[in-house]
Amino acid sequence: GGVVHDEVDATTPIACTDNTPCTTACAAAYCYNFMQVGMRCTTSCTPGGTECPTGWSCNNMGRCRPPN
Repeated sequence: GGVVHDEVDATTPIACTDNTPCTTACAAAYCYNFMQVGMRCTTSCTPGGTECPTGWSCNNMGRCRPPN
């Protein structure tokens, strides 16, 4: 079987203070403090890639960046 992505509503940023709510929504997710939007769950990605949710972008640090 393939990998099942358990994305609740991946386009909506999840506020967090630690990794717990992130790993609950997606096992590979973690909490990161974005300067523009604050603490949000994110995942790693390929810079310029398309793995991030709709409206999000993959920054040059290889991290999915939520919409502002």
